[in-house]
Parts: sequence; structure tokens; C-alpha cells
Amino acid sequence: MSANNLHSAKKAVLISGGLTLAASISSVVFLGAAFADSDTMTTDVAITIPASCTYSATTNGEYQSTITPGNYNDNIGNNTFKIICNDNSGYSVYAIGYSNDTYGNTNMINSSANATIATGTTTGGTSSWSMMLSSVSGTYAPTISNGTNGTENFTAFHAVPSSYTKVATFPSITDHTIGSSFQSKYRVYVSESQAPGAYVGKVKYVLVHPASSVAGTYTIAYNANGGTGTMSSSTNVLNFESFALPSSTFTAPSGYQFAGWCTTPGTSPYTTCSGTSYSAGDSVTSLATAGSTVNLYAYWKEKLYFQNATSVNCGSTMYDNRGTTAYKNIAYTTATINDLCWMTRNLDLPGGTALSTSDTNLNGSVTSYTLPASSTSSPVAVYNSNSTTCGDNQPCYSYYSYTAATAGTNPSSGEATSDICPKGWRLPTYAEYTALKNTYATGATLTASPFYGVYAGFYSYFLVSGGSGGYYWSSTAQDSSNAYYLYFYSSEANTAGSGYKSNNGFSVRCVAK
Repeated sequence: MSANNLHSAKKAVLISGGLTLAASISSVVFLGAAFADSDTMTTDVAITIPASCTYSATTNGEYQSTITPGNYNDNIGNNTFKIICNDNSGYSVYAIGYSNDTYGNTNMINSSANATIATGTTTGGTSSWSMMLSSVSGTYAPTISNGTNGTENFTAFHAVPSSYTKVATFPSITDHTIGSSFQSKYRVYVSESQAPGAYVGKVKYVLVHPASSVAGTYTIAYNANGGTGTMSSSTNVLNFESFALPSSTFTAPSGYQFAGWCTTPGTSPYTTCSGTSYSAGDSVTSLATAGSTVNLYAYWKEKLYFQNATSVNCGSTMYDNRGTTAYKNIAYTTATINDLCWMTRNLDLPGGTALSTSDTNLNGSVTSYTLPASSTSSPVAVYNSNSTTCGDNQPCYSYYSYTAATAGTNPSSGEATSDICPKGWRLPTYAEYTALKNTYATGATLTASPFYGVYAGFYSYFLVSGGSGGYYWSSTAQDSSNAYYLYFYSSEANTAGSGYKSNNGFSVRCVAK
């Protein structure tokens, strides 16, 4: 979205460097008198003083400095802005890179050499430039810097923002005649290899007031656009404030999944966006004039099933076309780890599901297999908890014995040739799990991105280590009674071979063939 569409809550003063455009205070006086056949007279006087804020700068905001390659200069700009404001709701200041008079451009630019210096905070290696704000007077509190009263260190500098970012807030006015001041300062490091010449970088500051006003909000209404269900109907967002768009909680039309938000409603099957499109999680600064309502419509894409995915789909959300409707609607994320495409959510396949070579990794003499019914009786062959929340000794996801995980084949050594993973996918080998734990050496790392392991514990006549440990079957049998597996706790991760095939119910992940 173009940053030119931003609107202030009541009035904004935009400055680039030290160029100041000041809002004026105006007054209107209304006089009215009424005479009658009597000796009385009334006079009404009304005056309106609009809330106003003004910038004033002590310097012109344009700086030139010569820097020898391989060095840095932490004072290529030093500008003090004073703000006087009679709005007792307070005010905020936003900043954005504005190089080449382009909103969001954070490069220093050398037009003659067609060279740039990117924003950043390095003082070695590649060239970079950065900014810092610090408080000078009043109770003004810049929020992107820890510089205070003109004293700073290199950690106080920040990259120039590429979208409107609140850099300071003054919440209320106690004596507007005193005002508040902040100082902008810039630093640049020039590498030995940087092309010589003059570089120009710009930062635009925007003064917005009031800082908190109902008049400065607008409403975003989310619409199903062919889906069903309910979702939070609207969100109030202060103008100039950035916010992240949510994921849809609507139920998509059959065979489809959420693709994003669109400013224009589509027509069935709602798989294209003819307006501006946004993804869930997109950070959006402004969508409309303050006080208006913006409608965002969900649009959809065909569901991607494991059974028809290809290598180019790794990283996408996928579904399993087996089991009940509830299980078919489970969204699985995927990621490339150690050159393999992994499920990053535990396999959930309900007990009692009939499997075939058309949808499951069944090979050789195994052409069909029916999972045992879910049960907590011991030993557990399959248990579906119908929960994704793992608490202390609280089961979550699904658990399978090695015999069940290998579709009843239960090899006495080597690799299982059949398993309950979707067609085109398989159980990871012992060697692959060993490589995984060597890369991510603790549960703290294995439960984070990209693997997102789960402390689901395991079943051995009862639940063990629920909420504190994770256990995952490999495809590799150790002997007739045991198979290899991955296990992890917060401070450790390892592989072992003493997993009793029939008595232990472990979690399952799959990798693409």
C-alpha cells in the first residue's frame, strides 16, 4: 500500500529533515444580540480554538560530510526539533525512509554512480547508515533509541524504518508553552569497496495529534466471501498505527483453504483477488480515511493434500485426505530441514482408519491396512487425544506403537518398507533423526522453528513425560522387539534403540520421499 494514503487523526505536520510546515491556530467569534420593547439585552459570544501542534527546527536538516573509506562518522546529522502543542490528548511522531522522495526508500543514494548505501547498524564489513533520536527537553520520550539527553552509544542507533513507525510519544500536555524537543542524529560507515561520490539519504518525520482519539480510528470488517462461520466483526485501529492482519477463522468452501484478504469481493469460487490483496500477518499501516470502514474479504485456494504434493510445494500448508472430516481439516505446515521436506506438525490419523496404496505409503505385499481403534488400554497401539495442548502428563496429538506406525509390518531389522505416512511420504530413518538432533541439539531448539517438535510424552501402559519430553519413531528396527527413535527434553536431544515396539506409543512425523 502506498504510504501516500495515510491520513492523520485531525491534522499532521510533515517534515523532511528540518523543513517545517506548521499548523495554524484559528479562532471564530460569533456575536448575536436580540432587542425587544424592553430595557434588557443579551449577547452570546462563542469561540473555537482547534487543537494544534507545531514543529520548529534549529537547523535546516541538510548535512554534508566527507568520510574516508573504511571509517565511520556518527555525526553526519544533528537536528533538534521543538514541538509546541495545545492538544491535551498528546501527540505522536512517526518516521519513514524517504530517499529519492520515495516513501519507504531507506537507502542512501548516489545517482551519478548508481550506487547505494543500505540502512543498518554495522561498523564494519558492508557500508550502512542509521539513525538515533534522543530527548532534549520536556518529558518527550523517543521509542526507537536509548539515547538520553544527548548521550548515546552505538547500540542506540537503529536502521531507518521502511514503513511509518512510531518513534516518539508525548502522552499529555501540562504546559504547552514550554514544549518538548527531540534530537535526530545519523551515523554512516563506509566500507573500503564503496563507490566514491556523494550519497543522499532522507528521513521524513510526521507529527500526528491527538495521540488517542476515537475520531482517529477506523473499522476493518472481515467477510467470509463464500466461507461460513463467524469472525471478530471489526477492529479499531488508530490511524498511523500499524497492525497485523489476522488469519481467517471462517470455514472455507469445500476443497479450499484460506489464501488471504482482498479489498474487493470475488465471485464463486472466490479464488482470485481483483483488488488489493493481503496475507495473514501482513503489517498494514493504513487502509482508509479516519472514521471510515474498510471491508476485507477472504479469498481461497484449493487445498493442497500430501498425497498430490510435489517437491516444489515444500513450505506450504498441506492436508491429509484420510480419516474423518475433522481430521481431513487439520492443517499441516511443512519445511525443508537438512535437505528433506518434513511435516512440522505431528501426524494425526484417527484409529480405525482404513488405509490403501492409493493414499498411504504401503509397499510390497501390504496393499491395505486398518489402524487399530484408538484406546487407552495397555499396551496402546493407537491413541488419539483430540487435543493440541500438552500439559504436565496431559496427552496431546496422537500416539502409535511401532507396529501400528509401520502398518503392521514390524520388521525385525533394517528399514520398514510400509508405514502410515501419506502416499509420497515416509517415516524418517534413524540416520535422518540422528542428523536432525546433531543440528538441533536440545529440546529447546527442536520445539522451535523449523521443526516445531512437541513435548507430547509417550504411552507405556500410561502417559510418561507429558509436557516435558518428545518421542518420535524412526523407520529403523533394531531387533524383533525394539526400534530406533528420537527423544528430547529441554536441555538434551538424542536417538536410542530401546523403544519397545508393542508397548510404547510414540509420536510420528513424516518426510517427503
